[in-house]
Amino acid sequence: MVGRVSSEETGVKCMDLSRGHLAVGDMAGNIRVYSLDDVEIRQVNFIEAHEAKVVALKYSQGHSPHLLASASADRMIHVFNAEADEYELIQTIDAHGTSIVDLQFAFVVVGVQNKHKVT
Repeated sequence: MVGRVSSEETGVKCMDLSRGHLAVGDMAGNIRVYSLDDVEIRQVNFIEAHEAKVVALKYSQGHSPHLLASASADRMIHVFNAEADEYELIQTIDAHGTSIVDLQFAFVVVGVQNKHKVT
């Protein structure tokens, strides 16, 4: 054993599950994505997403594109494209003056196109 890191620094803070992927947010601001499709659970992505603990993760459900949103104690929300294992960052929302404690996707019809909205 090389060393021990405190669970306060690396502990799991939140998680969400969708389409065979489990996203896990930790106290250090990182997001780990695991594939549950195989016989073994394997990590498919590690994202250094935030400067503070990840307080909420939420996958969009049932609509395309498939998205993952993360909220953090750094008062930022990141939205990732979850269609593939790369989880490309597609939007950052940083206009929050107070702490974020949760987030949800809302399905909104705008004209004839379907849109996702983070609330």
